Amino acid sequence: MTISAMDALTLDRCLQEQQQLAKTVANAWLVSSSEDLRWPGVALQGARPAPGLDLMRRYMDLVLYSAVEDLQITQEYLGVLGMVNAPLSLARPWTVARVFWSALKRTVRRLSVHEHEPSFALSAKALKQLHALPPMCYEQVS
Repeated sequence: MTISAMDALTLDRCLQEQQQLAKTVANAWLVSSSEDLRWPGVALQGARPAPGLDLMRRYMDLVLYSAVEDLQITQEYLGVLGMVNAPLSLARPWTVARVFWSALKRTVRRLSVHEHEPSFALSAKALKQLHALPPMCYEQVS
């Protein structure tokens, strides 16, 4: 029985470490897997997408569009990609306000000149158009 009790204590420590490991990698998994699920043919196996995933994707689209025009949003976004900041840092009130302000300005600009904006910067259609372009030749500088 003593060995069984020692085994149970060891197993408990291992499970606590596993839980800490899961917390450590959760942000990286959230960022990468939520974007992976955006592409056709990519699906979860044995799990359902997190509630609100579509809303999160739409907000991230707005963040990306806003990052093109707003250096502070760019820095926040790159902080998340570089794992310096948690993904929730993009939901800070001032960041959300800047993102929505940028989206509003872009919408007004688009409506005033009647131009169409794609729903996502790297959509399958946009990637197909990029792949259809002739290859670029780069010279190696020595």
